[in-house]
Amino acid sequence: MTELKNLITKSVADIFIPKILKEFVELANSNKMNKKSFIYLITIKYSYEKQILQYFRKCEKTEISSVESAVDKFGIELCAFVIFNISLMEKLNNNSLRDCFIRMFEKCIFTAVSSYYIAKKANLRSPWKAYLAGLYSNISYFFIYKYYPEHLQKIMSIEMNSITRMNYEWETLGMTHSDISWMILGKAGIPEDIRGPVRNHHLKRSQVVCEDKHIKETCASVYLGSMLTTVFYENFALAIDFKQEIQKHLNIQVVGLDDLFSTILLEFKIKLNLLDVYDFTIPGYFSIIELFQNTLTEKNTELKEAKQALSKEKKQRLKFQKVLESYNKKLVGIAIKDPLTGIYNRRYLTERLNDEFIKATKYNSSFLIITCDIDHFKNINDTYGHGFGDEVLVKLVQVIAKTIRKADLLARIGGEEFIILCNQTNDYDGILIAEKVRSQIEKTAFVYEKNTVVNVTMSFGVANFTKNIKSVQELMELSDNRLYLAKENGRNRVVYTDSTNEALM
Repeated sequence: MTELKNLITKSVADIFIPKILKEFVELANSNKMNKKSFIYLITIKYSYEKQILQYFRKCEKTEISSVESAVDKFGIELCAFVIFNISLMEKLNNNSLRDCFIRMFEKCIFTAVSSYYIAKKANLRSPWKAYLAGLYSNISYFFIYKYYPEHLQKIMSIEMNSITRMNYEWETLGMTHSDISWMILGKAGIPEDIRGPVRNHHLKRSQVVCEDKHIKETCASVYLGSMLTTVFYENFALAIDFKQEIQKHLNIQVVGLDDLFSTILLEFKIKLNLLDVYDFTIPGYFSIIELFQNTLTEKNTELKEAKQALSKEKKQRLKFQKVLESYNKKLVGIAIKDPLTGIYNRRYLTERLNDEFIKATKYNSSFLIITCDIDHFKNINDTYGHGFGDEVLVKLVQVIAKTIRKADLLARIGGEEFIILCNQTNDYDGILIAEKVRSQIEKTAFVYEKNTVVNVTMSFGVANFTKNIKSVQELMELSDNRLYLAKENGRNRVVYTDSTNEALM
């Protein structure tokens, strides 16, 4: 431990901590941070003008011509987060650490975003401090890689979880990664209101010894941000504990957390994309609120009862546990799949559409959607029964899935309504795909009780994404309106413009 402490000097800390970080914190804590001082700091003193303009130009369809206009549009806080992220990435690049630590950098960004939005939800005075503490909570691993490389491979072993990892750190290095990060930040001149949450980011609020209420609340937000990172990346079983802890901290019910988690996931993906990091491992389609479904609680209750009833029957108990584990693994799939047809549901489609919209608006990619609906499906149900109606839905999905391209996505969004999401190479892709599906369905025989052939057709509305479309909802409404035109003009047809004279096929 003594050797490690002696090694952490100001010069060592400067290798990992950008100097601009200390000056920003000092200005903010002394209430001297304003537009003028911030612009001077990032343009004149540290020359980040080029990087920050490139970053924000990716966000907007219009050019951001100056740092001043970026600050006016996005605010000092968001611009500061950009600098923090860019400067940390630069440290990794300059020290040849990018390839080794891109996954660690990903987790740092996720912890920072989670800590910040949890702090905002808790109405903390300075939520940006939670962002900084989350971002630098694991800076010690870059230090360990540089000076103790023989320990890093063991520490990062996939068999280790957070607890066993910290035990190993204490046994081999004499302190945990939290303590090392805290010391490095101290040598770099970062004050305790940010260092403290870094040191305590694995401790519950009740375990933190701190007289300053504001620091203790920031510690709680960073602890929850770090815990959420662990849930996503290491240990699904912590979801229930996390639910209980965040309810205590924020004093709200689980149903009130949906917007918070959606914001965290979206902001995390945007920040990595804008740093040219696209191949991240977090399950983007997965909403954390699904972890707290009542079904999971019920299954855990069943497990407890089974353990009591089968305490003397070890084999039966183990068998039940395996069933529960299998159920937990399938929970994510159930949350995003339609139970009848097996294709994706509205929840997953919404997530994917949001991702495609972000990509299209920021990186000039193209996509389209085809909204389709079975013609006179109510008559089919009324005439032949809902059982046959279900058979029609299942067979129809099989036909569509075989007809569309492998890269296209099919989702069921209502009883007899579907959406096909497609990558677009030209303006006619959607028309051709929809017409091919329409024709194939029209030629397919749907047989009721072996001898009655039921004619089934579908109507289609096609909408290509263009720069004039401002939201996913607007794109869906456009496609839905064109589907309505197809219905109004005879059904079993494709509409791809708002003019019925040109659009009907």
